[in-house]
Amino acid sequence: MSSHPQSLQNHPSQLGLLDVAADPAPAKADPAPAKADPAPAKANSVPAKAKPPRTLAPMLQQYVDIKARYTEHLLLFQVGDFYEIFFEDARTAADVLGIRLTSRDKDQTDPIPMCGVPIHALDNYLPKLLAGGYSCVVVSQTEDSNAKKGMVRREITRIVTPGVRYEGDGLDEKRFNFLASVCMTPNGAGAVGFVDVSTGHLRVRETETVDELVEVCRKVQPAELLLPSLLFDLPVDRQRGWLRELQRFASELGIKAVRRPFDRAAAPNVAERLREVFTDESVLPSREQLDGMGEAGRAALLALLGYVQEVTFSGKPNFADFRIEEQETSVFIDAATRRNLELVEARIDGDRRNSLLAHIDSCRTAMGSRLLTDWILAPSSLQEEIEARHDAVEELLGDFDVLEGLRTEFAAVRDIDRLVSRITGLRAVPRDIAILRDSVQAFSAVKVLLERVETPLLVSLRERFDTLEDVYAELSQSLVDEPPLKYSEGGIFREGFHAEIDRLRAIRSDGRSRLAELEAAEKQRTGISGLKVKYNNVFGYFIEISKAHLAKAPADYERKQ
Repeated sequence: MSSHPQSLQNHPSQLGLLDVAADPAPAKADPAPAKADPAPAKANSVPAKAKPPRTLAPMLQQYVDIKARYTEHLLLFQVGDFYEIFFEDARTAADVLGIRLTSRDKDQTDPIPMCGVPIHALDNYLPKLLAGGYSCVVVSQTEDSNAKKGMVRREITRIVTPGVRYEGDGLDEKRFNFLASVCMTPNGAGAVGFVDVSTGHLRVRETETVDELVEVCRKVQPAELLLPSLLFDLPVDRQRGWLRELQRFASELGIKAVRRPFDRAAAPNVAERLREVFTDESVLPSREQLDGMGEAGRAALLALLGYVQEVTFSGKPNFADFRIEEQETSVFIDAATRRNLELVEARIDGDRRNSLLAHIDSCRTAMGSRLLTDWILAPSSLQEEIEARHDAVEELLGDFDVLEGLRTEFAAVRDIDRLVSRITGLRAVPRDIAILRDSVQAFSAVKVLLERVETPLLVSLRERFDTLEDVYAELSQSLVDEPPLKYSEGGIFREGFHAEIDRLRAIRSDGRSRLAELEAAEKQRTGISGLKVKYNNVFGYFIEISKAHLAKAPADYERKQ
């Protein structure tokens, strides 16, 4: 797989475009979504920990030390089979999650507030905290507490924020989850950068007025918003008009706002920075387009990339494509118009099922649904592009076999955008790799169906379509049909794929006979008939010989007792 990372990254956009083009027929309205948990009144700020009133136990001191580095985050701290939360974070988490708030050291005059969630249920609770506008730092034990005396070592294993999250963190598969950064220079030029790290889509939109800046944010509807605390080495007054407008917008929609310095010094290096995070430079805008980006756009983009890198410290974020949006190529629809036309949600209750999108979205993949949403919110203004889409839809409607064939194959394709992001972000489990394998299997059949199309848009997709047969072959040969959910369960690779894995499996499954074979071989090699292979908790496995036979011990034996 390592030799084809960008091929995997490029496929989702192609599949989404085909899915939208191949599925023009209206569908029944989606069932009502589950009622979301109400966000707390002050979702944009996490209370800092109270100063501990007494000397803390070593474990709690470890908690406090890490919390001091992440004052804006809730800290989930593994203690045995639970992730526990202390101090004011515990009050906040208990309220949002609806779990019991208890306390530590109840016999003290000032017991420490505490709550916790089971480790196995973490992924059920994290989405609720994120929906409430809270960022979380997950600290896990990296040593077995049963095998070590004293305090075990713990490390930060995961940072999750409302705007930087992956498939397993409760995302809606049919919606983008954007992190946005906003910047406006003193001369009034502004820009909004936004990225969905779960799909790898990175965008920048430059603006000329405060109203346009806010309207772009309303269209994007980010889950998290980066605002400058420093802009080009100068402090940014919170009372600036454009900042007040954005803070009002964030508060109105319950969006988490984060203040970060936006650096002028790094702006000239934007092309180099993009090359660091994109493995395929062909998806990047031209050097002329990058050079033509304004100062606000460069600052917003670099602040965005820096924050994503900071949060996804344990793996490399996956960026599949990058586009500088130009107003001339799409119709800009303001928030009031989107709401009154009920394009993607109903005006009264914000429910998706009564929107225009719900009635025309019969896409078979999550990627197609997200692309269709993009097209509805920002319709193309280019006549050539509009006519090409219409021609593609007309051809597919006229060829029932191709249309139904594509629909059938797409039904087996999962959300490859987010699967690849989980893999490159080191968040994937073995089953994710198998899902990717099974999705890629459909590509060859899609390519065969596309051999029958003639319209320019579909032909161009066919010419760029890589079936990834080598990737499918490698995954099929290496993975078992149904890998486990966790790496610790083992049984991930097929027998015969790797000789060393096969050898270790044989030892595990037939350990006694292996030890008997080793004992017999050592008796023959040394001539010591009383030699025995044994095990205890001090030495582990060892060879025992009597003192009378010490002279016969081979030179490669190391005496322990």
